[in-house]
Amino acid sequence: MRRLFLFFLLGSAICGANESPLFASNEPLDITLEFPLDTIIRQATKEPVVSGTAHYVDADGQKVSVPIEISTRGKSRLAMCRFPPLSLMLKKKDGKGTIFEGQKELKITTHCRANSSFRSYNLQEFSIYRAFTVLTDVSFRARYLNIIYQDAEKPTRTIVENGFVLESVKELAKRLELKRQKVSLVKSSQLDASYTALVALFQFLIGNTDWSISQGHGGANCCHNGKVFSLPGAEEGW
Repeated sequence: MRRLFLFFLLGSAICGANESPLFASNEPLDITLEFPLDTIIRQATKEPVVSGTAHYVDADGQKVSVPIEISTRGKSRLAMCRFPPLSLMLKKKDGKGTIFEGQKELKITTHCRANSSFRSYNLQEFSIYRAFTVLTDVSFRARYLNIIYQDAEKPTRTIVENGFVLESVKELAKRLELKRQKVSLVKSSQLDASYTALVALFQFLIGNTDWSISQGHGGANCCHNGKVFSLPGAEEGW
């Protein structure tokens, strides 16, 4: 019988010899993201794409600078946040030999608003990802970031905040040898029962009601605030 695995964007896992450098450690990463801040903040809802540079210090104490592109992302957060959630994109050749090796596009969950309450919310959300790791390694990985946003157009302007970065859907699929399924509807009988029960219990534990195991929101692919994966060959006969 075919079985699908429903992965919600919760949790992280440290496992395997083929670990990508970015997620090979649980230690917070100190990073500077240099790009035109005003373009991203003021035109956030237009999802502009700007060029920039990511700076960090490697294990040998050497400063590493990687060319990147930055854009905004999201829906509700993009509309309500004064500082938008971000997508970080880079070319394969630029990431080679750096902490970003193997990465193409990463989601950065930002602080949203510059006050202690929203910084706390961001830390709580990251902690939920980490808590799910205790229950299962079958989950999206996350890494905490201490971020300096450096304005490329005004060198004296910086924003210092926290955030975290999430493993991409493609990286999760490759790591766990699964295949992403883009379908409009999923029957409960198609889902792996034990894993689905674990997800549902965890959603109840954290008080989250904004999710679905059967369909997407407003005609979107299944599932709302979740991704569906299958074992190789399990999609045959759909």
